[in-house]
Amino acid sequence: MGRLQAEEMAAQLPLDQALTWHLQSNCYPPIDLRWVPVCIEIINGVDNCETHREVSAFLLDHQFNGYSAAEIFEGMHLNDFVQSKEDF
Repeated sequence: MGRLQAEEMAAQLPLDQALTWHLQSNCYPPIDLRWVPVCIEIINGVDNCETHREVSAFLLDHQFNGYSAAEIFEGMHLNDFVQSKEDF
């Protein structure tokens, strides 16, 4: 149910609003909204990659607040907000 709601929010709202909803309502426990800009940066970075190899490199090479982008991407379930909708 949560994934369907996240996909719908991503399709209907601007990215920052969709992420605000997702982090507060779709994640348990709710995630601090200070992570929204980091999530947007990670999502945009993944969107700018052209291959799975580039996505993997981006996610492993970038750090935010002591966490890799990969840990944040997985832990905060950001794949529904990536425009390409490939299975990252």
